[in-house]
Formats: sequence, C-alpha cells, structure tokens
Amino acid sequence: MDDQDDIKHAVSIFSDDFYEMLGMNKNEYLDVDSQYTKEQFFYTLAIHLNSHYLRSETFISKLKTKDFLYYFKDKFSIYSTLPKKREVENSLNDKFKTINVIGEIIDNLNNEKLRDSIKSISTIYDLNKAGQYIKVTSQENLKPQLLYIKADVLNLEKLEMIDVDIENIWVNYEHELNNKLNFNPDNDEYYVIVDKESEDKSVIGIKVNDHILLKYNVDSKKYIKEENSNLHLWQLLKENYLRKRTQKLLYESELIQNFKEKSKEGDFNKLLCNLKHNLYIDRIVQIKADYQCFFEEFIVLKNLNDLSNFNFFLPDENVEKELLGIYTEQKIGKKYNLLHYLKHKDDRYTEGFVNSEPQRKEKLKVHILKAELSFYLVEKYYEDLIEDILTELNLDFVSNVELCIKGESKAEFDFVIFKDNKFYFLEAKTTLTKDNIYDTSKKYNNNIEYLKQITNTNLQDFTFILLGFLSDQNIDNYRYFFTDQTYNTPREEFAVTPYKFKVPFFGHQGLVLECIAEPELLKLKEFIKEICQI
Repeated sequence: MDDQDDIKHAVSIFSDDFYEMLGMNKNEYLDVDSQYTKEQFFYTLAIHLNSHYLRSETFISKLKTKDFLYYFKDKFSIYSTLPKKREVENSLNDKFKTINVIGEIIDNLNNEKLRDSIKSISTIYDLNKAGQYIKVTSQENLKPQLLYIKADVLNLEKLEMIDVDIENIWVNYEHELNNKLNFNPDNDEYYVIVDKESEDKSVIGIKVNDHILLKYNVDSKKYIKEENSNLHLWQLLKENYLRKRTQKLLYESELIQNFKEKSKEGDFNKLLCNLKHNLYIDRIVQIKADYQCFFEEFIVLKNLNDLSNFNFFLPDENVEKELLGIYTEQKIGKKYNLLHYLKHKDDRYTEGFVNSEPQRKEKLKVHILKAELSFYLVEKYYEDLIEDILTELNLDFVSNVELCIKGESKAEFDFVIFKDNKFYFLEAKTTLTKDNIYDTSKKYNNNIEYLKQITNTNLQDFTFILLGFLSDQNIDNYRYFFTDQTYNTPREEFAVTPYKFKVPFFGHQGLVLECIAEPELLKLKEFIKEICQI
C-alpha cells in the first residue's frame, strides 16, 4: 500500500460528523497533490481534537475550582490563582486526562473499519493522555500580580476598552472572588482592556462591570492614578507580598478567654505589672478574689548546688512533707547520685538535704500563673490584645504575616495597618527591653530595604512601631531620646514604668522606630488612635 492509499485509509476511518465537530476538511488530505503522510494526518487530528476539548463544556466544567478565575477560549489562556507554573500545568493536564477522549473517538468511527483503526486510535489517545498537545500551560496561565483591581483607580487615558464576544470568555462565577465582585452572568458587561500606548496593544485584563480581572505579568502600578498609588500598594501588599504565617498557637481555653477579658480592667493591668520574668508575682502583692483563679500559690527554689541556672517552682504546703528529690544518673565528682532532697518543714521554711543533715531555708513564696497562661502570656497574649483593639477601631490591617519577594520570605511582621493613605508596621513584645529595642531596630533596618525595593519609594508614608506591655528598667539606656513629658517616668500605682520615645534608623534618613511600653489597655488604645489619626 503506497502513501496515498495509507492516507485515504486513515481519513476513511472516521465519520463525516467527526470531521465537522473538529472543524477539519477531510478532502484536504485526500487531494492527490497533497503531501500529507498518514503520521502527519494523525498528528493534525490530535491537535484539532485537543483544541475541540479545550473549548468544550466538558473541560470548562472541570475548571470550577478555587484554582482558576477565567479563560480565553480562543487563545487557550487560563488565569489561575496557583503560584507555581508546575502546579498549573499538573492541575490542567490532570483535568484534561479525565475526559473520555477514546470514547468520543470510538463513537465517531466507521464501524466496519474498527479493527484496522485500533492502532491509530491508541496513538492519538496516548498523545493526549501524555499531555503533549495541551496548549494551556504558557506563562500567561500563571497567577497575576493582583487578581482584580477597581477600574476607578486606573488612569483610563492610558487604556482602551474593546468589545469582546462573551461566548469566547469563561468566568468562574463560583470562585470565592465572586463574593467581593458580585458577578451577575445575565447583566455583566465585558471588555478586553488593552494598553493603547504599547506597540502591540497588549492586553492587561478583562473588565467586568467596575472591576478589571488582571492578566499574569502585568505591572499594574504603571496604570494607577497618582492619588491612588498607596491604595493600590496596600492591595498589592495584602494580596501579593504579605502572606499569612503558620499560626503558632491555636489553643484557646475558657481560662485563656477569661484572662483576656479581665485584661480590659485597669486593676488587672496594674496587677500584671508586678509579674517577674512574665511568670510570677511575689506573695506580698495582694490579688483580688476575681483574679485568683489565674494563679497558684507556689514557692521558688533557687541557687541549688550544681543547678544554679535553674529555678524550681513547686506547690506550697504549711505542714511537714517531702517536696522534691533530684537524682543524677551520672555522678558529679564524689557527690552522691542523689544531689538534693527537699521537704516542707512548715509554712515558713523548707529543709534541704545533700546528706543526712538538713539545711533550713526561708521560703520564697510567689503567685505563679497557671501552666497554660504562663506560655500564652509570652507567645500570643499581647498580640491578641492589640488585634482586638485594631478590630474594635475598624482598621484595615493584616496580622502575623511574612513579606515574600519572588516566592522567598524576606521579613516578618506582627501587624501591618493601612489608614488614610498611610502604612503602619507594628511589632509586639510582652516586655519592652533594651535588647529587643536594639534587635528590632536592627531587623527593621533590613526590612526597610525590602520595602523600598517593592514600593520604589523612600517610605515617607510608612511608620514603624514597637509596642510593649511591660518594661524593663534597662530601657533607661535610651534616655537620650526621652522627650515625652507624660511617659518615661514612674506612673502612680504601677510597678513598671511606661515609656514612649523614638529611635532613628541610622541607615535610613528620616525614618524612626517609635517605641512604647504601655501597661494600661485603654491608654494603649488611645495611643493607636493618635498615631493612626483616628
């Protein structure tokens, strides 16, 4: 059988309806002057088959997931929320493979030639199964810089709206984005938006009502009105550069909830100022009955031989009773393996043993925070208080985020606030100290470089704040920067000093780190209102 007979046989395998469905002219391949081979015919058939299914409702119905936004059917351009090209390719190819291509082919065979066509059918099926002809995996299918943008923030003089055939566009109306944009398939108006100043009139996105769904790799900043630049930057930060960090602590007991609720009371704020090492309060400090549920009555054992770096917190007793034994598996010099044995002698004293002779010592009595509260206080307590305040003030903010540039984490922030075209970066510390002021200043010197990189500004609209609940006296090392007359001196009835001062970033002229230690929740709220100009 010569090549002409081969191609005739190949073309005759399928029905006329099949060629019509694929938009193929079979006579083109039967022309005696045609140079097509059988292999070229099946190659072309596979491409047409692939194109048919990529436009089909069967394939489009599989895109109704959170991973896909909209789809230009004529260009096979799909706009995804997946961040990595490989993820997009795998997702689309997996969806395409679930289509029963082989079944469709069999349904369109000329039955009497079925046996002769099995091998050829397998060739087409394998090509599609392997994903060789899926043309929806170009760069344009990657996640755009922003998923959408309001049309009224754009400089429309740089743009042109072109009517588009709505039949050629698929929009994922079931995407969660619809909750913000309120798509209405029956009444929506669609336009393709192009950059009329570019040589090729490049498309930047699709306009649906008063929003524009953006393409991948569009630098949206160049189209923004100058007065909307910070608003646009905030959207870029929230949706592109700032990503939620993995939550460290999700556990929240009834005890923790009650502890947070009591923090709204001034007397409770005063009480917590007496905390030492964010853990305990000396027993000489009186605790109101309403607050006693958060503490246990313990004693502290310190400065034990060979264990001088450890403090031991143990339940108090007022009767003679064994308390604690410390035994080492590995002997220390000529000492016994039993290093210490301690007991309550009475309400006032303990007796310690390193041999059979007791050593009496007066008890150091404390109120210690209950176990879950002691860790909650240093892990999340102050951040929770600040977040509650920001929510009460109805501020637009994100919390517990990392700054990512090109997919790589560069910096971490506790809170970022946007108010009246200005940005506020807040760092929260349970206790403000000389060391964490220095560490935060050093860290932010680096973070500012990254912020300047993505904003292309000198950050004149950015404020950087370090907030502390309690304070350490070593903050007085920064007294050169003390100027506020109502802070930086002891406050009546408070065991810690409130501080408020600014430390310059020496590597960034004009920028400062505003430091405040404020133990009163109401005053902290007023500070935030003042600095955010509410």
